[in-house]
Amino acid sequence: MKLLCIAEKPSVAREIEAVYRKYGHPQHKIDFAAFHGHLMKLPNADYYDPKYQKWDAKDLPIIPKFEYVEEDKKSCKALIERIKSGNYDGLINACDAGREGELIFYSFSEGHHLSLPVLRFWASDVTEETLKKALHNLLDASQFQGLREASKLRAQFDWMVGINLSSAATVQSGTKVPIGRVQSPTLKLIVDRELEIRDFAPRDFFEVKARFQTKSNESYDGTMVKEPDWKEIRFDTKEEAEKARGKIGKTATVLSVSETKRTINPPSLYSLVELQKDAAKYFGFRADKTLNLAQSLYETHKILSYPRTESRFLPTAMAKEIRDHLKPICEIPELKPYVDGLADDKIDKVMKSKSYVDNAKITDHHAIIPTKSRPNLAKLSEDEKKLYTLVCKRLLSIFLNPYIELKTTILSKTEDGSVFKTAGKVVHDAGYSVLYPANIKDTVLPKVKKGDALDVAKTGVTAKQTKPPARYNTATLLTAMQNAGQKLTSEELRRILRDTAGLGTSATRAGILEKLESYKFVSVQKQAFIPTDFGIAVCKNYAGHKVFSAELTAEWESKLKQVENGEMTTGVFSTEMEDYVRHE
Repeated sequence: MKLLCIAEKPSVAREIEAVYRKYGHPQHKIDFAAFHGHLMKLPNADYYDPKYQKWDAKDLPIIPKFEYVEEDKKSCKALIERIKSGNYDGLINACDAGREGELIFYSFSEGHHLSLPVLRFWASDVTEETLKKALHNLLDASQFQGLREASKLRAQFDWMVGINLSSAATVQSGTKVPIGRVQSPTLKLIVDRELEIRDFAPRDFFEVKARFQTKSNESYDGTMVKEPDWKEIRFDTKEEAEKARGKIGKTATVLSVSETKRTINPPSLYSLVELQKDAAKYFGFRADKTLNLAQSLYETHKILSYPRTESRFLPTAMAKEIRDHLKPICEIPELKPYVDGLADDKIDKVMKSKSYVDNAKITDHHAIIPTKSRPNLAKLSEDEKKLYTLVCKRLLSIFLNPYIELKTTILSKTEDGSVFKTAGKVVHDAGYSVLYPANIKDTVLPKVKKGDALDVAKTGVTAKQTKPPARYNTATLLTAMQNAGQKLTSEELRRILRDTAGLGTSATRAGILEKLESYKFVSVQKQAFIPTDFGIAVCKNYAGHKVFSAELTAEWESKLKQVENGEMTTGVFSTEMEDYVRHE
């Protein structure tokens, strides 16, 4: 068969073609072409009727029979002419493996009424080995019918929500008010936090401290606590604290000494959002910057696996080749000794652990890891190098020991019966934390035992004040978007949002944050997201609408998943979608 393989971008098409020219194909003769992202789009409302050029409440809701139109007419025309003149027996969809890739390919195919059969090229990175495997194992496109329908329905539903609710809000207020299924609840997260900060009334409180001296002239400090959980006592006034301090006396005894071991295992591998959060934490990168850097490392340098993934796990099939993904890490001098020190049995043990390797926790793509390709660090920008090193550290960390610290808690009882708590800790095994240098100092306490006599060397009262919650930054806002369903009353809806990673996707969250800023809903100052008066007003005016809640996303993601799995027809979904827009 003679086939035309169409990739999402020209650079990816060139990579696949290079593999084809080197290895050929056992069955097909293949030519290559490329989109450059979305060549097709859902048109503006006035495409369906000129009256929608001006929004009017009486014309709402707008519920068209959706069509795809050419966003890039020149590129579309050239590609269609090539398809028609090439005498092809079929097409290969080589767009990114996921919902968005399906939408890009089929919006073009259906928009131009193409009837050629389609095979699916499915690859998680653009290394030669992976591309060869995908090219020689083309899949039947019908396997992805559910994914394809879900991608179309999500785009159509977002169009209807955006057009109709934005139109209604704009007509009502006389000011342009963009509204969206993901954008609006994200704005509400920021506004709710800001209002919480503004309404916060700081409260003064006081703690009583004491310094204890052992018979060997060693000393340690403690804070007055109360039973049963030995939490610090907060006094509302200084007078109350001073009164308690005055009763302490000059001697004390050790009430108890407890030692515990705290073990922290290496964290899971990176999904895009987790990588964005850490890049913001360590380097101050905005979400869109991290995505662009990761895309460059994946597409241009070919040293990172597919970045737009929600998964933090590896497939079991990767156990046999994981050492080849570890070898390139040796190119980073600071990490080479740790790679060289890995034992084969430790690698094998980790690759059998469901903490990091679990087929059931992978949908379209596995976690982000270095590819097998050796990096040319000299060709990377400083920011690309930082991000690549961060990913390398995360993969390497899962093969290192857990971080273990020993915690000691001393309870000391004074003459008047007051109890003071002292906490100390020492690092027993730095484990994987050696990859992440931090200014963590051991707090070493004197060796004491229950019943030891103590002198009270010093007492005091410390004034403190409660603090408001912090404004969202990139890392904490992405976390809040992931966890947006936690406050929903329905356990089923909370579960759905957990399973679908909350508001937005790896491919869209960075763009949502950019939109909030471009629409003047928020400003970003010193990495903090601060809502404008306009953003606050919009949330207050439309607070009762479900589109400003994560609940809407939860409900529709549940139905989209049913469409993907063939448990719900597109007709039923569309009807429910239209009913929502009509009544909202």
